[in-house]
Amino acid sequence: MMARHGARTHSCDGVWARAGAAMASLLMAGCTAAPGSDAAGAPEVAAWPSGERTGLVKGLVLPLEYYMVAHPDRVATETVYRNAVEDCMAGFGFRMPAVQRGSAPPSVNAANMERRYGISDPEAAARHGYRQPSAQAERPPSDGLPGGEAAALVLDGAPDGDSAEHDGVRIPEGGCAGEAERRVGRVDDFLASQLSMRSMAESDADPGVRKAQGEWSACMAEKGYAVAHPHEASGLLPRLTDRPTEEEITLALADIGCKESTNLVQRWFRVEVELQNTYIEENFTALEETRDRNIALIAEAGSR
Repeated sequence: MMARHGARTHSCDGVWARAGAAMASLLMAGCTAAPGSDAAGAPEVAAWPSGERTGLVKGLVLPLEYYMVAHPDRVATETVYRNAVEDCMAGFGFRMPAVQRGSAPPSVNAANMERRYGISDPEAAARHGYRQPSAQAERPPSDGLPGGEAAALVLDGAPDGDSAEHDGVRIPEGGCAGEAERRVGRVDDFLASQLSMRSMAESDADPGVRKAQGEWSACMAEKGYAVAHPHEASGLLPRLTDRPTEEEITLALADIGCKESTNLVQRWFRVEVELQNTYIEENFTALEETRDRNIALIAEAGSR
């Protein structure tokens, strides 16, 4: 089996769709602040996840993370893409809406190792229970796309790839979104992310992982909690309040304590590593080619 290591990817919670797929992706591109952004309510760069693993996942890196795009790199490249879209739209007399940025993502990339097997850091749990330590209130984006249907047509292009014009000027194929993507490109770790989701689902059904989960469940039962799966533990609480209660913190610490005593995280992780190495062998060329393109786009964004 070939091993892969490193960490690159994305993650962006709370993305809202507006005027078609291109508009949704542009809102996604701005849902956290780029360096130097002065957007109201934007999380500081210092609040972005660093990729450093703590607690029970300390030092654990899944093989597919090598092919993922780190959040700072995604923000940098998507900012270049959005600027290209804005330039194109301006040429047609339209202005893109300001992006109202929301909370920082929970993880540096799509693997979400910090919470992949449920909560795993006892120090964070003792302070925050099941909630994200750096969570910030999300804010919706500005309403719609100024210019209505005409602007949406310029942004996304005509349906089914038909040619279209605005005020006698031909709209590029795929609209300004398509034109910008052809000009500056976009990072893409969809395959790695999909394979990562697959390894989570398949490992969850693995007999060895199921055995470990059963041991964790038995440990929780000894502490007075009836729960079968680590991802269901927070559901034992009636609801999450504004601040973590003593009850929530007690449950969270019991959850992590049982993971530690049963070695659940390490056992689950080892199964995923084997699965992901197999996926990498099966998809090696596609993964490598995509990673090479992403590296080039990230380098280009960094030079601007």
